[in-house]
Amino acid sequence: MNVGDRMKSIRKQQGISADQLAESIGVSRSTIFRYEKGDIEKMPIEVVANVASSLHVSLIDLMGISNDSISEKITEIVSKLNTNRQQNVYNYADNQLKEQNGKVVNL
Repeated sequence: MNVGDRMKSIRKQQGISADQLAESIGVSRSTIFRYEKGDIEKMPIEVVANVASSLHVSLIDLMGISNDSISEKITEIVSKLNTNRQQNVYNYADNQLKEQNGKVVNL
């Protein structure tokens, strides 16, 4: 997935129109569509930064730069869960840690 694909996906998830994003970053609607389709492959970093800011995401997330560490993957998934499911993940992880440290005896 390229920057344009991520931009479109995030924009649609947030319910932001191409017109709104275009106005926010100071370009035309057609330019937004060209970025999203990949017609303009080399977006200036200033534009990417403005898009990230307008979409309220980090520049790193918009660009798709990631450190594939397991803790980051877990954090990303947990952040998408509702509160009850987050508690379930926490409880499971806490029990795993206790078991690892020899504080839980399985019967």
